[in-house]
Amino acid sequence: MEVGKRTIKSTTPWLLALVVVAALVTAPAEAVTPAECKQERDKGVADCKAFFFGSSPSAACCQFIRVGHLECACPAIDAKLASIITVQKVTKLFTTCGRSVPHKFKCGSLYFP
Repeated sequence: MEVGKRTIKSTTPWLLALVVVAALVTAPAEAVTPAECKQERDKGVADCKAFFFGSSPSAACCQFIRVGHLECACPAIDAKLASIITVQKVTKLFTTCGRSVPHKFKCGSLYFP
């Protein structure tokens, strides 16, 4: 699939991007099953991937940012992903969607000062 001049060879980068986005979301009290986490990540990828190519986040993406589950995201954030989806990009997404970013927060290999 082509977006602008970039070519995407798989959905893996989007799933990883979604993990970062969901990592900062305050999780509700109820537990989430692995199947629910996967479904949530897939939806977030679809709703938010345009942001990582320079577009403004959609209303659906911002809604996802506000209701995603932390426990679905943090375990999957390794150093490689953290180098691709930076703290700065995620912070911009959260502030654009009207959500504050937790200070001194560690999620996988990402650290938010």
